[in-house]
Amino acid sequence: MMKLPALFRGPIRRQLILGVALVHALLMTFFVWDLVNKHEQAVYDQARQQIRHLGETLSDTLALWLAAHDVQAIQDALDAQKRRVPNLTEALVFDMDGRVIAHTERRHVGQYVVDPLSLKLLRAPPRYQLLYEDARLLDAAAPVTLRGQQLGWVRVRMDVSALHGEILSIIVEGVLYTLFAILAGSLLAWWLGQRLTRRLYQLQDVARQVTAGARDVRFPTGSGYRDEVEALGEYFNAMLDQLRANELALTGEHDRIQKVLRLVPVGIVLFDREGRLVYANPAFERMAGMAHLQPGEPFATVFGRVHIGDRRLFGFGELLQHAGQRLEDVRFQPNEEMSILASLEVVPYGHDNDDGLLLIIEPEGESEALLRRLLWDQLHDPVTGLPNRTALLRHLEECYESGEAEHGCLWAMNVDHFRQVNEVFGLSGGDEMLARIAERLTRLTRDLGQLYHLGGDGFALLLPRGMADPVGAAERLIHRFEQSVFMLHGQKFALGLTLVQFELRQFDYPEALLLAMDAGMRTAKQSSRGRAVRYTTAEDVQARKLDEVRWLGEIKNALQQRSLQLVGQPLVPLDGRSERRLEILVRLPGEDGRPVPPGVFLPIAERYGLMHALDMTVLDLAVDWLRAHEAQVDRINLNLSGQTLASELNRQDLIERLSAQPRSVREALCIEVTETVAVGDMRETARLLQQIRSLGCRVAIDDFGSGYASFNYLKGLSVDEVKIDGAFVREMMTSEVDAAMVAAVVEIAHKMELGVVAEFVETAEMARRLQKLGVEYAQGYYFSAPQPLETLDETFWQKVFALRVEAADQSA
Repeated sequence: MMKLPALFRGPIRRQLILGVALVHALLMTFFVWDLVNKHEQAVYDQARQQIRHLGETLSDTLALWLAAHDVQAIQDALDAQKRRVPNLTEALVFDMDGRVIAHTERRHVGQYVVDPLSLKLLRAPPRYQLLYEDARLLDAAAPVTLRGQQLGWVRVRMDVSALHGEILSIIVEGVLYTLFAILAGSLLAWWLGQRLTRRLYQLQDVARQVTAGARDVRFPTGSGYRDEVEALGEYFNAMLDQLRANELALTGEHDRIQKVLRLVPVGIVLFDREGRLVYANPAFERMAGMAHLQPGEPFATVFGRVHIGDRRLFGFGELLQHAGQRLEDVRFQPNEEMSILASLEVVPYGHDNDDGLLLIIEPEGESEALLRRLLWDQLHDPVTGLPNRTALLRHLEECYESGEAEHGCLWAMNVDHFRQVNEVFGLSGGDEMLARIAERLTRLTRDLGQLYHLGGDGFALLLPRGMADPVGAAERLIHRFEQSVFMLHGQKFALGLTLVQFELRQFDYPEALLLAMDAGMRTAKQSSRGRAVRYTTAEDVQARKLDEVRWLGEIKNALQQRSLQLVGQPLVPLDGRSERRLEILVRLPGEDGRPVPPGVFLPIAERYGLMHALDMTVLDLAVDWLRAHEAQVDRINLNLSGQTLASELNRQDLIERLSAQPRSVREALCIEVTETVAVGDMRETARLLQQIRSLGCRVAIDDFGSGYASFNYLKGLSVDEVKIDGAFVREMMTSEVDAAMVAAVVEIAHKMELGVVAEFVETAEMARRLQKLGVEYAQGYYFSAPQPLETLDETFWQKVFALRVEAADQSA
């Protein structure tokens, strides 16, 4: 056998040193290539920055001259730039009619632009644009604006062919170096490969056979070589022996583990570090309604939409941040028909716990899941999954109670040009786009605060602790949103954002902030579209204070003179009975004789502590009317405010007034208590409601479903019926979630032997559907708007019951 050179009979480490040297040479070749590319990018970036700076400088310089029509000054400025910038080939200025005001070649002055790029600028938004770019020419345009008004465009062309030649020479030199390195490396690799890899290929061939399933192969040893390959072969043969023994043991263990995973009731899912499915046990497949999930499925396909509490989870990367934690209140939707509430154990696995995640999913029971689903739905928008206006109001109340309102702020945001989406693709397309907008806004505002969807194209961002530069942050948000690409069914939409900033400390209570938010956004949409503006309330607050003082006097005067106006709205029985029921509502007499709606004066009465007096005056007036018209009505409903329930003296006053009435009058009264007020002090509220019922009155919970623990608290209250929150009834014909909410309230109320009243019934179709669900009473504008009590005669009731019969006939 021919002896090898002494250099290659020693340790393999020495041989690897030569290989590393070769790799280093190749890496240097790639480094040269990368350097050439970076240099090319830097040179052209510098040219782009230069032309942009030139265009924007001319735009700022020429604005006043263009507004003053100083053509000579503009022409002089262009000529000066032509002399100062050697590679400036052409510059021109034209107004919004396309007329050339100035040109570096004066023969074009006074003409109109005709080239497509200039004509396109006349219809383009007023921002800097790079119109054309190649290896020899840059063409750009910048708008000339003054005080927000666009006066025209400045367009510049710059010759960059010299840069192309410079880059070309560098490329040629780099290619020569690269070719030389490749040639030298290839020759060296061939020579080293012949010497070093022959026995390594033998080992590779043995390993290939083992991978194919062979276990009786061996690497030939004892050839006389005493290097690392010889030692590796010996260890490899020993490893094969151990592998055979381990495979036998693992086969048995695998069978036992598979049996256990098929039997456990919890879902077990394994993902690799890239978020691809490795394994899912049968319990999870049954849970998610997916038979035979295949390895490699992405996280989003397996779990669909995922929410952790109120926050939307957008991907596997975010879940990695919760590694080692147990997450409660996790809701995931594998498809549109299925929603699963569960707790989630996130367990990292592998070497250094970075190979992937093991997820253990424990679904909640049916009743618990239903309650969580209902609570989640009432605080979230079904289209975007974001917290809704109700959730915002609740969080604002927490801010005011905790003192965070002193430093916090609220951003009201409206998506500009969203109407175009609905006009092109209808409401379903609008909902699809809203979901994409919500995802984009959530990503952009994730580090700022909590995002809310207020309905339609309105959003809000609550920043409890404020920030150092809110105006700058808002402008950056608007800019990043406008740079986003929104596509729907192949159509691209250019959407913008209008933003109004409110400081929480400017307002005394959350409702005032929300009212100001709506008004401020309307004003901003008219005058500051696509911008971020601050809401200043100095004059508004003063005007509101004066207005409150005026209304406060009107309320006190009406209470003293007992001049409040009562109106009634019927609660129509849907089961065919002829019972005549009314909800008594209050109006304030206006200066022009027309009644003032409660939304105007009730917040002021509540703020200044007049609600109990108002409640008792309405009670006295309603009872007087009832006693005089017992033949016209069977029962009336009256509302109680939070101030009446909150004070022991007020509660005693109520009981004394009710006790003073005849039994027949008390039995014709139904006292309504708003759900959120009822759960404020459960013990005292429950005691008061029990006293009211003991006097013969009925008790109803109003706006049921708007609170935060409706069914749980309902068990502790002594009531006769519930009134479903009108927000759910109004949307039940178009929203399956709201329809499910109504059906759930009816079912549970009936199991608790309670009657159900549905508010906001506006169509015959709604009445028919509620009747099929088993709702006892319907109230809403389909049957009648609130009417003055003196008009509620026999003709009125005949008309109301005729509408009920009409709805039933259409159903038949």
